Amino acid sequence: MISPRSFPVASPPEDPPPAAWPAYALSARVVEALELSLAALDRLTPSIASFDASPPIAPLRDIALLVRAVLTLDAERYPALAAQGAEVANALARVARAPAMARRLAWAPADARDTAFAHVVLTASGHPDARFHARLDRALAAPTSSSGERLPHERLRHAWLALLDDTAIDALDTMADRTAVASPIDLCSAGPHDLFAVADALRWVTDLGRRMPRLARAARALLDELDSALALALDADDVALVAELLLAWPVLHAAWSPTASFAYAWVVAQEPVRRVSLEASCALGTLSAVALRGPWRPLCTWDSDAVRAPLWHMLRGRLDATPSPSWLVQLDAAPWEQQRGVSTLLLDAALRRAIDAHDLVGVRELLVAVEACGARGTALCVQAAALLARVDGDALVPATA
Repeated sequence: MISPRSFPVASPPEDPPPAAWPAYALSARVVEALELSLAALDRLTPSIASFDASPPIAPLRDIALLVRAVLTLDAERYPALAAQGAEVANALARVARAPAMARRLAWAPADARDTAFAHVVLTASGHPDARFHARLDRALAAPTSSSGERLPHERLRHAWLALLDDTAIDALDTMADRTAVASPIDLCSAGPHDLFAVADALRWVTDLGRRMPRLARAARALLDELDSALALALDADDVALVAELLLAWPVLHAAWSPTASFAYAWVVAQEPVRRVSLEASCALGTLSAVALRGPWRPLCTWDSDAVRAPLWHMLRGRLDATPSPSWLVQLDAAPWEQQRGVSTLLLDAALRRAIDAHDLVGVRELLVAVEACGARGTALCVQAAALLARVDGDALVPATA
């Protein structure tokens, strides 16, 4: 039987990191997102009157987060981004504070924080509106303002809005203990919604990287799990989800792993998708703006994981499919040393595909091969070995009437 402890979880090397993405390249992604956001706001303007029935909560929230990330950058260091961010903020204010949005606050106080999300973020970013805020206060004072069931990461978002730029923001740490970041991610069965819940909670509890939270478990363990989770998001060609998961590295002030750095390059390469997906564009723009704040930038190159060539080719062979997902096409075109450097991504993708197919023989073969050559394991390796142990244990339990 394979022990779950047989596979040490990979950690970033202690040596100085290789060259990271330069500021101008990250800035270009931010500018692209700001331009697409401005165009989206222009398209929304003619339909403002219909917001009473269906306000565009999601796109306004995506744009507001992008504006927040840009306007909290050092304006002297990035003057062009600051100017363009202010332009988008003004356009966002016209839409987010339209009369129909104000009426929505009165009609649906239970949704007031979501309706006023962009307004609150704009206020905290230096673009207040006292009249609209008074309407929000009246809505929040209604007895029904707290009605309805919400998921823990959604309640954390509302708490973040309430405490934004408040000295009591440390109270978010306690709320985060009730979200998905406080427990291990089930990498064998997690779906996109599960992964989004983790990424979403991290946005709020870190205030987009402006504060370091006191998490219920080690940030390193969470990042190792997210490194494995990227395989699922990449295999699904989910550009927005990959970008949202990648935000964990800069908001937790962590060195980017080779897998995360490759995933960032893949998101950047998906320009046709981002041109038609505001969510994906804003996710990449927000990620890039947050990465500009400090030294926590994705790597351009990385050292090889020194995995043996036969093992690498075995892992790659397990992923042959028609058609190949776009991340594999991009990886196949990369230099050989960089391909070897993300061997753990191949391993996680192959393991998750085998688990999804209930191919426990394939799972066992992969784990045995990795252990035999002494290669570094992943968080998914540990969970997959535990899955096999549970299945083996079930086989020993006699059937009952």
